[in-house]
Amino acid sequence: MWEVEYTDEFEEWWEILNEEEQIDVTASVYRYFEKGGLNR
Repeated sequence: MWEVEYTDEFEEWWEILNEEEQIDVTASVYRYFEKGGLNR
């Protein structure tokens, strides 16, 4: 498991998302890493 670090700006943005939007963003990040993510 990773420890996630993020900016204050990200936290402010994340907090205004509703639960469905947070789930969508999380799923997109998982798909990104499944396809190689930052290893390209």
